[in-house]
Amino acid sequence: QLDALPEFQSHSTLLTAMYKNRLVQKKELERFESSLAPHQKAIMADGLTIVERGVLEHNMVAVSHLYSSIYFDQLGQLLGVVDGEKAEKVAAKMISDGSLRGEIDEVEGLLTFYP
Repeated sequence: QLDALPEFQSHSTLLTAMYKNRLVQKKELERFESSLAPHQKAIMADGLTIVERGVLEHNMVAVSHLYSSIYFDQLGQLLGVVDGEKAEKVAAKMISDGSLRGEIDEVEGLLTFYP
């Protein structure tokens, strides 16, 4: 029903992708963010908006269902919004708070996911 309202079409696309545990593409995120009010686009201390942070964490979990391990440089490219170093920081935080199961090999720059 959201698709019937032009200003909410991007909401439906984003919600469907998240519900189906699909990677949210950068263009989908940009379309969604374009419909937000300025106060909803506030940049947080980590340099991301709240929505970007949420989508980044969602995409990290979605990637964990597709790969058993991945190098951070590849992960950063796949996520489309961060570099390898930023991907590693996000993964470390998610592992430490229990929202992602895995381990980080800092020497190899590799993230291994646990089922």
